[in-house]
Amino acid sequence: MSINRVKLNLMRAGKALLFFMFPMIAQANATPPLQLLACGWQNLSIFEYNGEALKETWAFIRNEYEGFPKKPEIAKQFNTLDECKPFDGGDRILVTSSDDGVGIIDRKDKKFTYIGKVRNAHSAELLPGNKIAVAGSYGSDKLVIFNGKTGDIIDTSPLPAGHGVHWDAERQQLIALAYKDIRIFTFTDIQSDTPGLRLVKTIALGEGGGHDLALIPTTDSFHVSTDNTAWQYEAGSHKLQPHPVLEGQSHLKAISTHRDTQQLLWLKADKGVWWSYSIRVYSPQTAKHQQFEVLRPYYKVRWIDSDVRSSTGLFE
Repeated sequence: MSINRVKLNLMRAGKALLFFMFPMIAQANATPPLQLLACGWQNLSIFEYNGEALKETWAFIRNEYEGFPKKPEIAKQFNTLDECKPFDGGDRILVTSSDDGVGIIDRKDKKFTYIGKVRNAHSAELLPGNKIAVAGSYGSDKLVIFNGKTGDIIDTSPLPAGHGVHWDAERQQLIALAYKDIRIFTFTDIQSDTPGLRLVKTIALGEGGGHDLALIPTTDSFHVSTDNTAWQYEAGSHKLQPHPVLEGQSHLKAISTHRDTQQLLWLKADKGVWWSYSIRVYSPQTAKHQQFEVLRPYYKVRWIDSDVRSSTGLFE
């Protein structure tokens, strides 16, 4: 065989190899899709977002989870999910329901832990020492502290139309959202069975209808929504400023910022109802707004990102 013929065959083989390897190289270099959590009614789903579309990759099927209440009167407490907070990379999800239920879903082990009942529960948070804080809305109007292991209520404080709660580990304080204000609580001893919940500060909102409270990762600030607009609350200075992107948007049920991409995930209720068949994403780098239609109604949306906290030391 001539040298030229050998060179030609090698070139052809090289091109063929590149042809077959190119999809693998492209796949290896592709940006992995982002993950988000959505809940509302009995629906609890994880979606992948690739920049152009949403794809549902997981859904909670309650009868497949060990420990989910068998008694109908308790099971129905989870018929209207209104909060879903991811922990441990999304392996654990803390949920509340307007039908009064509070629980923890362990996706990895397919287990459900029933925490307890709070009238019109609207948000919850894991606290140090195996404690759980729950914000109860209309008809309850209080902040409730549970012993997460026994299900006993160990402390309460008034919280009119409570809708949000977040543990500020740096300042060792609990931030809670009420109808017309943000309330700051501390504890005498958070590790104790009698933690001594104390209200230490109240920050008035610009209007009524406090609805969502969500930390903006890597900052000291929080997204806050009210009836007719959105705000940013700065925990260090206690300042409340109009939201730079969502000011003037009414009936916002959820706002979430992705730690790595800074993309804004949000949900606005459809006209006349408290849920939506749309999930929205705003990309600040391109100022691009996207609205995705989904098959089921949802109420809260949260990114599952590198800022998703560990439950270690909070709930064992």
